[in-house]
Amino acid sequence: MNQSGRDASQLRIPQAVETSASVYLQPKRSETDVRDRLTAYRNAVARRDDLVLEAKDLGLSEVEISQLSGHSRNTVRTILRRKAG
Repeated sequence: MNQSGRDASQLRIPQAVETSASVYLQPKRSETDVRDRLTAYRNAVARRDDLVLEAKDLGLSEVEISQLSGHSRNTVRTILRRKAG
């Protein structure tokens, strides 16, 4: 018995990707699921870009935007240059 009160034969252990690693196989996703997730990601990035631009228009510096958003200064700078051009 282990701490949860179950014996080891009752525990569900995920199928390992590599026997020597502690990385586990995630359920295979369908192509439709991946396409939907990529579309959602593209939309989120577009909203991120709009928010960075709005912050800059309100007077926040690139450093402040970077710190608040969690994105690198280079990412913020790239967004500002792309939208300005």
